[in-house]
Amino acid sequence: MWSRRMLVTLILTLVILGQAVIAGYVEWADYKDSITFNGVSYPVLDARGCSATKYNGSSNIPVIIYAGYYVENATSGLNESIIRSVDENDTEIELVHVYSTQYLSTEIEGIDVSPSNDYVAMIYNLDELKDGDAALVISDLNLNYEDEYVYDGYNATINFTRFYGLYASQNGVVYVVGYIYDSKNNIRYGLLGEYIWDGSSLQFNRTVFYSFNDPDGISNNLSFTDVLVGPDGYLYVAGYIPYIDSQGNVYDYKGEVLKINPKTLDVVAEYVVQLYNSNGYVGAGTVTGNIAADDSYIYYQFNTLSNIYPYTRAVLFGKLDTSLNPVWTRLWDNKTSNELGYDLAVTQLNLSIIGLTDNNYGITVFNYSNAAVLSLDPATGDPKYLLLVGGNDTESFTYSTIDPNGYLYTLGTTNTQPNNLYEAHIPAQYINVSTLSTRLKNIGGIKLYPSGETIPFNKNKAGTRPLGNPSTTSVLMELGRKESSGKLVYIHGKPVVKAAERSDPPGLLVKYSVPAGLPSTPPPPIPEDRILVLAGVLSMLILSIVYYNIKTRR
Repeated sequence: MWSRRMLVTLILTLVILGQAVIAGYVEWADYKDSITFNGVSYPVLDARGCSATKYNGSSNIPVIIYAGYYVENATSGLNESIIRSVDENDTEIELVHVYSTQYLSTEIEGIDVSPSNDYVAMIYNLDELKDGDAALVISDLNLNYEDEYVYDGYNATINFTRFYGLYASQNGVVYVVGYIYDSKNNIRYGLLGEYIWDGSSLQFNRTVFYSFNDPDGISNNLSFTDVLVGPDGYLYVAGYIPYIDSQGNVYDYKGEVLKINPKTLDVVAEYVVQLYNSNGYVGAGTVTGNIAADDSYIYYQFNTLSNIYPYTRAVLFGKLDTSLNPVWTRLWDNKTSNELGYDLAVTQLNLSIIGLTDNNYGITVFNYSNAAVLSLDPATGDPKYLLLVGGNDTESFTYSTIDPNGYLYTLGTTNTQPNNLYEAHIPAQYINVSTLSTRLKNIGGIKLYPSGETIPFNKNKAGTRPLGNPSTTSVLMELGRKESSGKLVYIHGKPVVKAAERSDPPGLLVKYSVPAGLPSTPPPPIPEDRILVLAGVLSMLILSIVYYNIKTRR
């Protein structure tokens, strides 16, 4: 860890657009260019996945922040993962090394603590020579391994399975989203998987693949990137519809938010936006689409192209009601610089977009891209201020979390040495966030993969289970396989040597000193059959009371 004083040494001398700005918004910054486990140093390649214990109505919840790091094993040459937990003062609590002898890469992709604070869910993407698999791992709050499930995506046509997002509910249902790739038809299908954690074992429940028929005829690919349970108990999924050229390059095309019935996994509403500008340019893919929710609304964020300069990037974000009707839509666009968003965080008082900007706002010590947190009013979408962390190289924040006391943490990477990193606070009047409505386009077409068609898969590893009426049923495929011997090796321990500095992009975990406001806790999903049972019980109770009153009066 390096001190706050080191981060803000020169901030008092910075002048932004003629105004002196004293930042002081960073409480501490944790800089990890390598992590030592059992005496072995693992260089950090990337920082991926950040979550914290959740606010559940009590301010006495212990504050634990979990951060995932994609690291290199210098001995084997393979890429592996290390998970850290720290407290609110950046004191390291636990360290876990996750790797596999069967995969070339064991890459952490996401972490989520359940709202009830009783388990931690983590997703990994695993690479073999011929295919890519994905895994869901459950641990307790002390990062003790509990159970895992591995999706094996390899067969004659389905070559890759990828997880991008997850949500751990407080009733033990874990949702994962991503995509599968069908090499025979050269199509990606959106993947939504549902697991049940009963406190002792992780049970696979069902998986549904979603296809997309694009009326514009440009793309029929679909990838899911984020998932949550909304304030009404329904599932909300963010994703993107990519354009993939003949060389396999992925470009942004359209972004989507889906509302999904948690019982049937049917899509009940959709909201789609185009991510190219009026000139028709297609932007370089950033594979992002993020959502967040408070007590009443859904918020989304996608990366898109500038309205003015078609080769620069901008961030499209908005607020939706639970029927996916837009409340407001905004575009963060500095015209001549790139702005990218990689995560969202929302509280009762603040909406934060986590990402980067190439704009240095006249601060001479900032070069290249700077890690950024754009603070907004969730009621209106208007900017409040912009926090920058940067230096003489490239920085980016890609994950965020809110602790039980409402403090914001961001995780990303930096190529700048810690004594050359600075923070800055940019006032709202210098931030170009505009109202946007013309780019919205509800195009329709999202559907479950119909039962009349089949996706070939290895029947030795999977099976199908029909759901609902045969005329409208979906194919639910269990491509995963539960290995009794375990595909992932999960080693629990503590660090013994302080990390040394090196030139690879280190992980940067930051806590901000100003509370963002207490977060909301979404309710668990309530399947419709439970509602019917509850209604039936209440009806019987009411009838019994009425019958008793009539009888006693007689």
